[in-house]
Amino acid sequence: MRTANKLRISFPSGEKYSGEVIVRDVNNDVAIVELRGMNQKRGGFTVNLNADIDAGMEVYAIGYPLISGTNIVDGIVSSTTGLDRNVSKFTMTAPINEGNSGGPVIDENGNLIGIAQSGLVQRDVENVRFETKISTTVHALKQAKLSRQFSIRVRSRKRKFSSREIFKRYSPYVVRIDVK
Repeated sequence: MRTANKLRISFPSGEKYSGEVIVRDVNNDVAIVELRGMNQKRGGFTVNLNADIDAGMEVYAIGYPLISGTNIVDGIVSSTTGLDRNVSKFTMTAPINEGNSGGPVIDENGNLIGIAQSGLVQRDVENVRFETKISTTVHALKQAKLSRQFSIRVRSRKRKFSSREIFKRYSPYVVRIDVK
């Protein structure tokens, strides 16, 4: 989405909106997209900017791999940093394919902890997937000149959710983005 400006956003419910990139953080491959004509909705993701990301913890990614329907994959955090010890990233074993990038990565407590980015595919490398830590997106949010105020509710969650519960709770908010 580095050069995309005009977008088509589709929710699993069938709602569709046009969107426009209003802020781009090229260093972290993150963008803020404004949806035209969408009314404010209740619900969404639980964000805890202080949530721990530890090697070995269970994580789930929701997306549209290979332009399929919404699906969920699971894995574990394999490293708390990205390539070259990049602290704004982490790696996990959950498969990320085309269509998953930009989707949420959620921990077992239901916290949005990252954004799926890409996978490394080369000889002698298996199952290395890169994610941007959600705390990194704060910079892009601060740059956005939003017409409506938003709030990030921060809750500490102790209860662990099953993959089925995570999918049911969060998949309605995972959008498919197509470049026009």
